[in-house]
Amino acid sequence: MNKHTTSVIVMAIALVAAPRFAGATKYLVQVGGSCTTGGGQATLYAAGYTSVRPWVDQRNNISTAAANLAQAMNTYCTGNNSCVIATHSHGGAVVSKMFAMYSNNWNIVQVTNAGSSAGGSELASISTWVARVFLGCALADDQTPTNYRGSWNHNDTNGENIYNLSGRKDDYYNATAPFLPGGNDGAVAFHSSGAFVSSWSISNLCSYQGYHWQGNYVYGTTCDGEDATHSSISGTAQYLGWDKHPNAFR
Repeated sequence: MNKHTTSVIVMAIALVAAPRFAGATKYLVQVGGSCTTGGGQATLYAAGYTSVRPWVDQRNNISTAAANLAQAMNTYCTGNNSCVIATHSHGGAVVSKMFAMYSNNWNIVQVTNAGSSAGGSELASISTWVARVFLGCALADDQTPTNYRGSWNHNDTNGENIYNLSGRKDDYYNATAPFLPGGNDGAVAFHSSGAFVSSWSISNLCSYQGYHWQGNYVYGTTCDGEDATHSSISGTAQYLGWDKHPNAFR
């Protein structure tokens, strides 16, 4: 018996043995950043997954956004269905806030945050004008490190694994670099995108092991950050790390 035949038989046995549930769907749930509302066409896709971009209003209040996302979880990630959540920028803060506010048995395979602002951004601390230019609309005013780090329990992830990817390139020709401590992607510093417990100046993501929020946070895939800016880190599965993490799309 050749290797190909053996592989086919093994796969057939696995298919027969694996439980099958009528109507089960695997969803890729996409959550954007500040000022977005979702509800439109998804822009991220993966084989075997139905991509959705649910309504999550991130224009004025993060609690509203978290409630919107929780409702989407109830729609897509319960019963026989399962979900992978892919966020960008402020979407990472919304997921963190949602887990702290709601305790549900959602069927979540993995959460990947790209350029998360869950720890806030120093750009919001400069002035309202700067915050709205670089981070978005009215909600940007609230996104200071002091406010976001003190507004909810980041350690509460409902037991879910959260992978955080940090970009190391700058969208703004280094115009924002003087305001962002350590490594950054032009909008958020490593202390936020890397899920650290304090807003330190961090240039190497591997240097502060044990100083992440105490939930199931993983700092990313490289010590010096991904080769991406704040905007480009959201664009592809490669940057989102789906092919780099052991439990991705299992």
